[in-house]
Amino acid sequence: MPLELKSFRLQKEWGRAEDQNSPRLYLKNSSDLDLPISGGWGYSAEDCVVIDKNDPTIDPRAHFNPVSVEYLFFEKRVYAELIVFRPREDRFSGIEWELNKQSLRIIDGHKMDVLEFRVTAFTDLDWEYLKNEWETNLGYVDDEEGKESHKKERHLRTRFYDTECWFRI
Repeated sequence: MPLELKSFRLQKEWGRAEDQNSPRLYLKNSSDLDLPISGGWGYSAEDCVVIDKNDPTIDPRAHFNPVSVEYLFFEKRVYAELIVFRPREDRFSGIEWELNKQSLRIIDGHKMDVLEFRVTAFTDLDWEYLKNEWETNLGYVDDEEGKESHKKERHLRTRFYDTECWFRI
């Protein structure tokens, strides 16, 4: 059975002066990604990511797709949660996520798009073990029993957590 991780939340302040504790500046400085956003990391309505369709980075002649901004932001947030802001010995690999639910809420007159995800990953040690086992056994070609055993081992080593990401749209 997969093991549940304690839901990890990024700090509101992380001490890098060049980021000024802004997720937007963090993404720009770390990934050269300038999303039309402000606000927080999106863990709650109070900490929501504000998507600005009138941001100067948006071409007003082009179709603006806020959903693509949401998914790109969430991807970067997950990598920050599970890799970037963790000690080297506590990092994860093989990270995936699945959208479980999406809902539109109105709070204080603002439209909020709330995305609920299940995130799965492996500790770096488990990932290396599984990768080496797979490669050593040549992907279990013509070995269905070995492949099934590997799938069970992979399942046992999977870690997961459920999280929300709030966007004001």
